Amino acid sequence: MLFTKQKHGIDAYFHEGIFGVPLCDAAKSGSFLWDLCVPDPVYLCFLEICKRGLGTEGLFRLSGATAEVVSLENKINMCTAEERKLIDLSHYDIHTLTSLVKKYLRELPEPVIPNAFHEELQAIDLEQPNAIQQISSILIKLPFYNRQLIHAILIMAGKIQDHVNRNMMSPEALATVFAPVCTGFEHSLRDMKISTSSTISNSSTHSTFRRHKNNIQASGMIDQHIKRNKQWTNIWTSMIEHHASLITILDKQHYTLMEHNKMGNATVSAFNYRRQYHHYQNRTLPSPYSTSPSPSPPPVPPKDIIYPIHKDNDPIEGIPVVKPTIYSTDETASIKTSAPSLSKKSSFFLLPKSNTLRKILSTSTLR
Repeated sequence: MLFTKQKHGIDAYFHEGIFGVPLCDAAKSGSFLWDLCVPDPVYLCFLEICKRGLGTEGLFRLSGATAEVVSLENKINMCTAEERKLIDLSHYDIHTLTSLVKKYLRELPEPVIPNAFHEELQAIDLEQPNAIQQISSILIKLPFYNRQLIHAILIMAGKIQDHVNRNMMSPEALATVFAPVCTGFEHSLRDMKISTSSTISNSSTHSTFRRHKNNIQASGMIDQHIKRNKQWTNIWTSMIEHHASLITILDKQHYTLMEHNKMGNATVSAFNYRRQYHHYQNRTLPSPYSTSPSPSPPPVPPKDIIYPIHKDNDPIEGIPVVKPTIYSTDETASIKTSAPSLSKKSSFFLLPKSNTLRKILSTSTLR
């Protein structure tokens, strides 16, 4: 039993394929659809649906053949990220593709709309005139890849609404499909059923009063889930009805972020140099007992050119410097009575021309 649990954990950790993988990991190796980064299953299916399926009656409401859906899922899972993008879906039934999208969204470890935002969305009063503004203010706070996927789903919903006279998928009918799979309601409903059945089975061993109490609690949980599901359906109905406004808001944020990233990439190298150079200039001196080498200074940027004080073609003049007097042997006897005289031969030292140096030497010579 212990080995089985451990093996299951290892298999879950080293999950192969893209179904059941966290959204951020799947989207990072995904594709761009309508300038949005989405996982490959969504990209492939949405693209094919837009080509030949927008007029299909019962789009996303009717299910495809289970065997074909599972076969396509396995095919996508066995492909590499590069191979997935080249899969041809032109011969698959449209309902198979919509069922695959729903299956992918349903199997995400965390729903497209993360649990942390559920209570805030559930608390919105849809009767208020600013309900859409409240919804949009929450959607723009979603994590990046969640927001990108919701954005793509809203665009897809808008395209479906453009052909609603043929596909017969009204906003409410489409919301009935997307609300459970995008909010994880099916997972919570499954957990609720397990909890309810466990409560009822345990109550069979207790008194009649305890069983009655547990049945009331189970009934209350079911009513609460029904109420939440209805609210989710209403929220998604409102989102699809006002998809144009929400897409405009999300587009504005998306392209503003893209422009900001472009500007950031243009200045990132200069910023990195300033940060490194500032750290180098303000670093503390190493301890004399430290054995670690001192950090080397950053490279000087191209604009910082250090010019020498003297160029190679500067004229070099000789500045006369009086050499100390050298006495001969004959003059040694009279050294006490006669003053020393300067030597007739002067020595010259070639020094660079410099006003400061000349003043120092002149002062010391003439003193």
